[in-house]
Amino acid sequence: AVNWQGEISPCIALMHSYDLYVRERKKHIKKYSLGNISDESLSAIWNQKEFRDFRKELKEFPFSDCTQCSGCEMSKENEEDCHGNEFPVCGDCLWARGVIQCP
Repeated sequence: AVNWQGEISPCIALMHSYDLYVRERKKHIKKYSLGNISDESLSAIWNQKEFRDFRKELKEFPFSDCTQCSGCEMSKENEEDCHGNEFPVCGDCLWARGVIQCP
């Protein structure tokens, strides 16, 4: 996903920082940018190690299922989860969990 400033994020949910509410629990989602198309090509950003590693992690999806949890200290932000994953963690992602879908 590309925002109006040219920043590249792996998905719409990580394009900006905001507060998300799941099961009456507030979670702060921190923006995750992997580069800017003003500074380097989309191909260069797509093929950088950090982006490749993130795509691999998404395929394996080792994240805790925060949407089914009543909450803990780790569920207040997308910095880490109870499975030891570090920023960005996707356990509360409503798209990844199939709760919502893009048309």
